[in-house]
Amino acid sequence: MSKQTIITADHLNATHLGEKIIILDNCEIVMSGKLKELRATQYSMPVYSNDIEAVPDGCGNIIIAPKLNYETVTDIIMHLSNQLNDDIKATVHGDTELVIEVNGK
Repeated sequence: MSKQTIITADHLNATHLGEKIIILDNCEIVMSGKLKELRATQYSMPVYSNDIEAVPDGCGNIIIAPKLNYETVTDIIMHLSNQLNDDIKATVHGDTELVIEVNGK
């Protein structure tokens, strides 16, 4: 019998190697396979907010512009092996929902 747990990708760790991983998008299965390798990359991404700020335009004028903030994003890179023994590389954001299927627990 297998046990299924739903987690977000940023909670994936080395203890999940060898387990079946199902990637979800709006509760629908996008891809699944056995986790063979796991890497994470973290970077800052510019994001415009609803806040506005006064910014000089270089010509002596002041313009009103959306305030630019930065958001930290974690990309999880997973190598999965599917039923046909194909290797699949999947990149997901840290907030992507995954189903972990653990056999025998």
